[in-house]
Amino acid sequence: MLDDTMKAVKEAEVKADQIIRDAHAQADQIVLKATEEARKQKEEIVRKAKGAAQEDLEQAQTRGATQMEEALREVKEDIQTLTEQAKGKENQAIEQIISGLV
Repeated sequence: MLDDTMKAVKEAEVKADQIIRDAHAQADQIVLKATEEARKQKEEIVRKAKGAAQEDLEQAQTRGATQMEEALREVKEDIQTLTEQAKGKENQAIEQIISGLV
């Protein structure tokens, strides 16, 4: 009877050890899976952030080009206006010189 009890205790200890080993192995698998999932999520977040940054950059470049074109157009208009004003003043100066000579 004592032998049966000792045998049962020994079997229970062996089963308990196996359960502990299985639990450790399962925990290791869970950690590995969680680590891999975290890595994938990080890569996805970085990919999305880079895409958003690239889109922002392209929009900024487009806005900059549009503003540059507008500024250039305004400068050309100013040059045209100043050129016309200068021609008008040149004609006035010529007329004044001619009227002074006559």
